Amino acid sequence: MFPKPKNIRLKGKKLHELYDAVHARDAGQCKCGKWVEQGSPPHHIRKKSQGGSDTMDNLETLCSECHYKEHF
Repeated sequence: MFPKPKNIRLKGKKLHELYDAVHARDAGQCKCGKWVEQGSPPHHIRKKSQGGSDTMDNLETLCSECHYKEHF
C-alpha cells in the first residue's frame, strides 16, 4: 500500500506568493477569457475540505462568476 500524499497548507506570505504565481501562470485570465484582478484568490480544483493542497497543480484562476459556478 502506498503512503497517502501529504496535504500542503501554506499561510501568510508563502500563500500570497503562490496565488501570485498562479495568476501569472494563467496570464490573469479565467478559463472563460475574462480578466481577473491580481490578488483575487484562485480556485482550489480539489477543495481543501476534500484533501486538496495549496499547490500550483491544484489551483486555477477563475473570475467571480465561474468561481461561483464551480461551487454551486
